[in-house]
Order: sequence, then C-alpha cells, then structure tokens
Amino acid sequence: MKNNAYFGLITCFIMLLLNCITLQNLHAYNEKFDYNRMDFRHHVTSNIKNLESIGSNINATQLNIVMQNGFLAAGEQYGFYKITLSWKRLGAGPRSNQRTFWYCVGAGLTAGLSLLTNPIVEQSRYELRATLEFFDVHNVKIAEYSRSSIFDGNIRLNRTDFTFSTQKHFSDLITGCLLAAKADEVQINNALVDAKYPQSTIETVARNAFDNLRSRIPPCSDIICSRIAVISASTNSDVIAASMHIENIIINTNGYHAVDRRTIDLIIAELMFGNSAYVAQEDALRVGRMASANYLIIVDVAGEGVNRVLNFRVLNVERGTVLDSFNSRFRR
Repeated sequence: MKNNAYFGLITCFIMLLLNCITLQNLHAYNEKFDYNRMDFRHHVTSNIKNLESIGSNINATQLNIVMQNGFLAAGEQYGFYKITLSWKRLGAGPRSNQRTFWYCVGAGLTAGLSLLTNPIVEQSRYELRATLEFFDVHNVKIAEYSRSSIFDGNIRLNRTDFTFSTQKHFSDLITGCLLAAKADEVQINNALVDAKYPQSTIETVARNAFDNLRSRIPPCSDIICSRIAVISASTNSDVIAASMHIENIIINTNGYHAVDRRTIDLIIAELMFGNSAYVAQEDALRVGRMASANYLIIVDVAGEGVNRVLNFRVLNVERGTVLDSFNSRFRR
C-alpha cells in the first residue's frame, strides 16, 4: 500500500514536470503583431514631392495617415515610397526566468484548462524596426531611413497579441524615419526631379547647343569668315550665363569667330533698347547687322521651376531667316 502511494506521488511529480515542459514549449512562435490595427498618428510635415506607395506592409488607410497627411506634397507624382515594419525575436527577456504564479498554477492544471486561463509563461525580447524607402520614377532607390528599438513582452500560453502594446513603439519609429527624411527633403526632391526630368548644367547645355547648331554655321575659310554674335534675349541671369558660355565655346573653337560682347552692348545702348526690347527678331537682326555678324545666336529661357528650358536660335543675318534651334532643360 505504502509503495503504491510512493509510486503515485512519483508519477504525479513526473506528470507535473512533463506538463511544465509541454506548456513551456506550446507558446513557441505564437506572437502576433497586427500593424493594420495600430494607430500611427504623427505631427511631422514636409515638402517632399508627391509619391505613391510601392509594396508597404500596412494598409492604404494607415499609409494615408502616415504619408499623405501633410508629409508629402500634392500634385504631380515624382516616384514611390515604401514603409516596412518588422520584428525579430532576440531571445529571453530579463524576467523570463521569473515564473509567475499563473504559470505555476497553469503547469499543474490540464492543458485544456491552461488554454482557457492563458497564463504568462515567460518574457521574450524583440527588436522592432521601421524602414522608410524612397524611389525615383525609374524605381531606383534614392534614400532609406531605418529606426529600431527593443521591446520586452510577456509570452502567454495561448496566442500572444502584441498589437497594442507595441503600437506606440512602431509609431515612434515611423516618426523618427519621417523626421530624418524631412531633414533631407531638399536632396530627396532634387533626386526625384532629376530622375523625372533629366537636366544638365547651363555650361553643358551651351556645349550641346553649339555642337548641335554648328552644323548650320560653316567654319571660316580662305574666302569668308563666319562672324557670330551671341545675344541674350533678356537680362535673366540664366540667359546671360548661357550666352557667355556659348560665346566662350565659339572663341575657343578653331574656325569660328565671336563678335566681342562689349561691341554688342555698345550697339544695344546706341539703339536705346530696353531690358528686353530687342527680343523681337527684327531688333536682334539690327544688332547683328551693326556688329557685322554673319550669324546670330539668340539665347532665351522659357518655363518656370523644374520646367525651365534654355532656347537657342541661329539666324542668318543677311537673309533674316532662322537656320536652326536647340532647347534643353537645365539646372543651376
């Protein structure tokens, strides 16, 4: 009889131990982080160009709150963005070995009753991460911002839902990414614009213009020398800079002769043209004839902002006709 009692106690102890081990392992990989139920409100605004989402792992409503509510400018689309939230289990948390009362009770109960009480069995440590990426219209990544933090969560026997306990953590991480992107908004916008509207410097545009137009302007020969006058169609600083660049290219190219800019300025002053009165083709031709030029290159600018374009026209002074033209977007 006594032996049976000892055997019963030993059996109960073994069953209790096995039950503890079983319960402890039932929780594995049972965590839940539902990003679409979280609230990611923030107060970060910026002037980053309008972008569309590409592959973010939160729903359209959340994306609208995060990105469209004052962070991105409205209007024309310049590229794409992607928000990725993730978590990684690092191991046991600082209190993982401090078993709670409910875990001890749960270990002594049946598995079915334990599932009903859903006791805490341990604590785990996680790395939470938010990543914000920007892509141009060609899907080339131009910027990436990532923030992470550590979270210690209590694991329960049944499904463990960390959705709301990590909501503020993820919201703060997203805010950190947005603040970092806001600090770089000028660089981001420049990359977005340059990708959508490839632009060259004024100097490069002037070189390309001359390379394109010279096919219509014959070089100097033993019989005649091509004298080229370059006229700025306005006092716009970009126009003047482009005029000076193309004039210097002519001066440094064998077979071509540029009319001295001081001569042109004196003629314009003599004719008492205003700041832009000589934009008209007839007025420009009068300047060219008085400067004894064979050909005239008129430089002008059109458009605004990222849509600015430098225009170059070649005129035959004697005939008063347009031989060719060239235009290109540019950046300062």
